[in-house]
Amino acid sequence: MIRIVTLPLGATVGGATHACRRALDEFASLPPTQPALARWLDTSYRHALVDTTEHWMATTSAADLEQTILEAQEQLAQIRNEARNPGVEFVSEFPTRVDIARIRDTHGDLGFAPVDARGATLGARVLSLFLADYLTRPEHYLTMTGT
Repeated sequence: MIRIVTLPLGATVGGATHACRRALDEFASLPPTQPALARWLDTSYRHALVDTTEHWMATTSAADLEQTILEAQEQLAQIRNEARNPGVEFVSEFPTRVDIARIRDTHGDLGFAPVDARGATLGARVLSLFLADYLTRPEHYLTMTGT
């Protein structure tokens, strides 16, 4: 069951979607370093989340952080590419649990956004951003010309 989060007064589904897309785009070109990842987790990624706790923990564990970032970027490029082909069933390859919520705003607009998942891997965090964006605006992926 996907939970439903009502956005705070003044927040919109459009704004949440924009924050999600910005976090994805920034991650795609992120330098594979610990300071860059920490900055991304604490800014773009955090701003894309809904229903976060006050005790934010921007952590990711990895023995080889550079390789982990590069693999997550490669995975993102691959799923963005696959999303352009409506005949590909790439969503069926996702894990059974992806940390997203259905969101709604005071205007009645609906969409999806990632939620805080304590202990989630970097790949799972990026995947939740992608899936929330894809479910909210799949038509964008059908018209994309590049990653």
